[in-house]
Amino acid sequence: TLKIDLCFIGADAVALDGQCLVTTPEEASLTRTMLRRAGRRVLLADHTKVDAGGPGAAYGGLGDFHLWITTPGIDPGKLDTLRRFVTIKEATT
Repeated sequence: TLKIDLCFIGADAVALDGQCLVTTPEEASLTRTMLRRAGRRVLLADHTKVDAGGPGAAYGGLGDFHLWITTPGIDPGKLDTLRRFVTIKEATT
């Protein structure tokens, strides 16, 4: 059994419906396990991942995370849409 207190997870893309995607189904499966086992979950995904499109395997949604740390540059309208799902902190240098 795996128990994780705090988990930082990335995404290859974040869809506007809140879905978090990675490249392969295998990676999605592993990431889902990490989400289930973690007490606190933080998404690390820069602004270029928002609405990135392309094929991908969903492993969860923004609502599965306690916090999303990203970089400035997300379109304000998209940012408002995504804030419905999770607290977003734009990191500065």
